[in-house]
Amino acid sequence: MRRLQVIADAFGDPQLEFAGGPYLAVCAAPPPNLLPDDYLAVPGAADNGSVTRALRSRFPGNAQGRKLEPGAKGQYLPDLVIYHYTSERRAREGASRLRDAVLRANPLEMSSSHL
Repeated sequence: MRRLQVIADAFGDPQLEFAGGPYLAVCAAPPPNLLPDDYLAVPGAADNGSVTRALRSRFPGNAQGRKLEPGAKGQYLPDLVIYHYTSERRAREGASRLRDAVLRANPLEMSSSHL
């Protein structure tokens, strides 16, 4: 219920065109060993802090089927938590791509314990 109130309060501003908040990764499989603990973006997590702040779109996009033009007015809402689910299949595929990219970038530095 809290999420709905956060959204309702934000969109009380008729000029507001989009809103977002921190993304929490919910993965069906554990992340690969080679993923640093502080690199949240790979499994789909992002946190831009605990302060509400204005956002502006920098490129055209869509938000729930609504076209957003560059400069659209948005707001980052730290209480609007978005759960980003990643299936086990997607997690495995992502881990495989990440491992391959790391091996290409640092073939001699990668130990077999991380694979």
